[in-house]
Amino acid sequence: MKTAEQTDRHELQGAQAVLWVADVRKTVAFYCDVLGFYLDFEWGDPPTHARVSSGDRSHPSAARIHFHEVDPTLLGQRTCSIYVHVGTDINELCQELKYRGVAIVEEPSELPWGRQFAIQDINGYQLLFLASS
Repeated sequence: MKTAEQTDRHELQGAQAVLWVADVRKTVAFYCDVLGFYLDFEWGDPPTHARVSSGDRSHPSAARIHFHEVDPTLLGQRTCSIYVHVGTDINELCQELKYRGVAIVEEPSELPWGRQFAIQDINGYQLLFLASS
């Protein structure tokens, strides 16, 4: 079994989710226009891969999500959720997203690990917004 020292020695610096989607352009539009992310890049014409981010995009703590186009027959049931850490006023963020027409799956609530709420994106993925403590 490997030890944590091995990953520390190599300075692993976070992870970025890659979500499989049927339409990269539509997905990017939802994340940027509705959720308020920024487009970092698109690849292809029409795009088949893209990345969005939020917060201080030059800092490793920015929330970054990749989208990769795949054949719709491969999509099936969504099997992951993504946590997005929120620095200030999680309740206000939830209200703002609700006003923009975002599907709120869970209203803000206190859980043992912190205050969170959940939305569903246009591809069926669930994003969990968690208040940073």
